[in-house]
Amino acid sequence: MRCSALAATLLTALCAAASAPLGAQSAATDHTADTLEPPRDTATLAPVTVESKRRGAALARMRISAADFNPRRSSDALAVLIRYRPRMLGDVNLCHFPDRAAVEKIYVNGVRRDIPGSGTIPSRLRMPLPHDADATAAVLDVLERIPPEDIEEIHYVDCHDRTLPLKRQNALYVKLKDGKKYD
Repeated sequence: MRCSALAATLLTALCAAASAPLGAQSAATDHTADTLEPPRDTATLAPVTVESKRRGAALARMRISAADFNPRRSSDALAVLIRYRPRMLGDVNLCHFPDRAAVEKIYVNGVRRDIPGSGTIPSRLRMPLPHDADATAAVLDVLERIPPEDIEEIHYVDCHDRTLPLKRQNALYVKLKDGKKYD
């Protein structure tokens, strides 16, 4: 609105200058003696509120809380991740390391629970692992021992996450509900 008012004022002034008699123009500058000023009135705008929604597909998020899944539909934490957040089991397309897995550590209530080099791929899975899953057997073994009703939140810190030191990346962080402990 302000730009169009300024443009209208300038157009009016140009038309007036073109139709003015020659005596009204200065001989030295060949311009009219009038000065043009933008309009003094300004509009007051209402404050703008920006609300954002979660971006990306639910399956691609790197965090899951108890409100995001039904514990009756899963037998353990591993089944929760397979069903609701398969990319949290590592994605070879996102973080590819030739000498290590994309998910090589797991912390339960802040304590590291996997033993590097231990564990076996669970043979009694109700669902197959995603084809691009890249987690160590020790991590899968720990996830298999956590009941879904005990989970408050699971967060995956991948190789691109710079919120934690490098030693704490490529890990799953499981927070159990109050009063629940990992056995």
